[in-house]
Amino acid sequence: MANARFCSICYCCFSAIYFFILRDSFQDTNDFELIPTLIFGVFGVFFLVILGYMASILIKDFNAGAKNCYEGIVEDKKLNIKQSTFHSRSHDHRDSSNSKTNKKRYYYIIVEGIEHEIEYNMYLQVKVGDLVYFEVAPKSRTVLFYEVLENTAVETKTEAVRFDTVDYQDS
Repeated sequence: MANARFCSICYCCFSAIYFFILRDSFQDTNDFELIPTLIFGVFGVFFLVILGYMASILIKDFNAGAKNCYEGIVEDKKLNIKQSTFHSRSHDHRDSSNSKTNKKRYYYIIVEGIEHEIEYNMYLQVKVGDLVYFEVAPKSRTVLFYEVLENTAVETKTEAVRFDTVDYQDS
């Protein structure tokens, strides 16, 4: 199902490139049609190589039938947030600037001293101290299956101390 969807998306992309850009370039333009054809051909090959490499990693994992199985007590959970900001300047008379911030979250658990990247759903269900079992694809490191075997984690609720501005002394 996913493979058919991937093929249809690629077909639609390349059909759109042909119908909206390349189709008109084959008319009589004094040999100028070669330049856009070469440019889009190079970009198309580069795009296909990257997509083929990404697909080959997943296909190799699934065809090999191999998986790494881990079982143990969750020693720690980590959340790593990577933030990147892109700045762009407007060229109008006001000299305004725009910025866009992207945040990407990576979720990790540590089982028997080894850090494993996991998905958000597993991160929510697993607590420190739980006994877990999960299977990971060896090359793509995709979590294929997970199960919480024992909920041994002790849940503690901590209350945050809240201060009002009335509690502060005037300086």
